[in-house]
Amino acid sequence: MKTPTIFKLLNRYKPVVLGSLFVGILFSFCTKEPAIGTRLNEDEPGIYEYLLSNPDQYSEFAKLIELTNSVNLLKGLKNLTFLVPNNTAMREYYKEKKVNSLSDFRGDFRQTLLRNHIIPSIQKTKDIYLGALQDTNALGDYLKTEFSGSDIILNRNSKIITRNILTADNCIQVINKVLEPITKDIYTVLSEDPAYTIFTESLELTGIKDTLQLITYPYKTKNVRTRFTLLAVPDTTFNRLGIFSVNDLINCCGESTEDLTSQENPFYKYMEYHCLAGTFYLNYFMDKSKYYAISQVNSISMSVTNDYKINPDSVTNKYTGVHISESNIPAKNGVIHAVNNLLPLPELQEFIFETTDYLEIKQGAFYRKDQMQWFDGENSFSKIKFLSAKFEYFGISKPSENYLNGDYLFLTNFKWIEITTPVIPAGHYKISSRMWFTVGDAFPGVLIYIDDKHVADLTMNQSVADFGEVKWTTSGEHKLKIECPDLATMSWDYLVFTPIKE
Repeated sequence: MKTPTIFKLLNRYKPVVLGSLFVGILFSFCTKEPAIGTRLNEDEPGIYEYLLSNPDQYSEFAKLIELTNSVNLLKGLKNLTFLVPNNTAMREYYKEKKVNSLSDFRGDFRQTLLRNHIIPSIQKTKDIYLGALQDTNALGDYLKTEFSGSDIILNRNSKIITRNILTADNCIQVINKVLEPITKDIYTVLSEDPAYTIFTESLELTGIKDTLQLITYPYKTKNVRTRFTLLAVPDTTFNRLGIFSVNDLINCCGESTEDLTSQENPFYKYMEYHCLAGTFYLNYFMDKSKYYAISQVNSISMSVTNDYKINPDSVTNKYTGVHISESNIPAKNGVIHAVNNLLPLPELQEFIFETTDYLEIKQGAFYRKDQMQWFDGENSFSKIKFLSAKFEYFGISKPSENYLNGDYLFLTNFKWIEITTPVIPAGHYKISSRMWFTVGDAFPGVLIYIDDKHVADLTMNQSVADFGEVKWTTSGEHKLKIECPDLATMSWDYLVFTPIKE
């Protein structure tokens, strides 16, 4: 396949395709400031001391902490959840791996094993839902969650057998099996399942396979984790609809050019539509209604009521559903859900872009949890430029109705800010924005520019400000600038691109 083309595609869409790199307290096991938090129970010992005080149950996991030279590091980290296999589980794992003890594992694997069992937040069982834990672990991986009666199962086979042990600094969930680290990319996981031969061959023919096999992508000085969600169609569903081969599917998609890797090819568009930018387990589909394909040319809508409804039709009440038992399949760079029908491409839809949805912001430990400040308006971001006394990100741990997904940008004494949007499909749009301004007792004069053209003046605060209409004949990125002749303060939440039918 055309690997250079795939890299070009990733580079073009990397603010969308690439999910957040798990940083913060990533247990890089180097000199870092310890995470700040409150002690859960002042009278209880720390995590390591607790394990040592129960040697019959947890001495093997305590030994893992020792062999990774993590004792002192963990004493400085707070508000974490440790998924602790008991001694029986650890010894069963040694047998499976044909070793006698932890000492027989390589040092780097012991590090991986420890990080695989640590979550950088408190995860009590009351907060666990069908899908995945709300935070990634210290490897940056999501852990699948499901239920068997009242039992909670992690990554398909590890059951929580003792719940919510609160130490002085952290929380312990005791599990009956060691969590095997996830290593395979999302395409490989799917291709090894014989239930998806048509779908996986189609991903290969379009070249989308190459993108889905990338686990990290070099961005500036870091390798950033890719995140995908596959809405995979099983062979049984294709067969039920009269599709028994890839050629049948190509014909079903309509007239096709010979180049199946072309983004303009109907077959390519159909397959890419099943590949979402970002990792969304079933419990994450409750957060918002729209999820964008990796090129961001199309989006799916999701409604969660008595079922998981993909692209529900309000008139006919028809929708594409999810095979729950065959969904939430984890991979190193994403998750797979089995769908029970074909996904027809939608018409051009309203597109909401959060101003906080940039890679440099999403990869930060503060993202959706805290706040962060920048002062260099020319070099802090690749897609944001500003002239302001201070540029801040605010993330709210408990999202409210005031801000979409609980975060927003905040500028103090700003003159202007210019952002580059993601790729917007060609079309006729009305553009609006949710933002607030303050400057003394008067509203500042605010000028709006799109692609260096003056399009609107704002004269008052509105819940959603109108930026006017645009017609774009080609899909692409666009520059949007907000200028304030008088120094002002601005909170900026999101932009809305609403298609206008001709």
